[in-house]
Amino acid sequence: MTIAVKKLGFLDVAADLAVTEGTITVDAGGRIVQVTAAVDAASYTSGNAKRDTHVRSEDFLDADRHPEIRFTTTRVDTTGPGHRATGVVSLKGTNTPITLDVDQVRVQGNSASFSARATVDRGVDKMPSFIVGNKLELTISAHATLAPATEAP
Repeated sequence: MTIAVKKLGFLDVAADLAVTEGTITVDAGGRIVQVTAAVDAASYTSGNAKRDTHVRSEDFLDADRHPEIRFTTTRVDTTGPGHRATGVVSLKGTNTPITLDVDQVRVQGNSASFSARATVDRGVDKMPSFIVGNKLELTISAHATLAPATEAP
């Protein structure tokens, strides 16, 4: 997963985070009905070791005490060729609503890939900094392999 933020109001700083697990549930008609994903907070990598250490610290992600960032949908809507996934991101013990615009869904055999975008207001009350902008631009690229259907209990 890639994120980008403005630094000093005009410099784009991009970084990657590793998605450690995820599930996309589809109904019998092939419609996406649920998405969950977990991201390793300690995997934040921007190419600048000093910045990476600072972002992983308690000032930002607090990866030692909150190693996982989790996303769970509450609703998935079809929007023409794509989807809009509304859900909650759990970060540092706080749940924040988010909406992802999902597009470029490709299915081939038993695998699928997609990309999604979202803008997150990180809020000055959550992670203060006068240098870093309040808006995070998220870009997610994911690949999934079809798992056998399971029966509901």
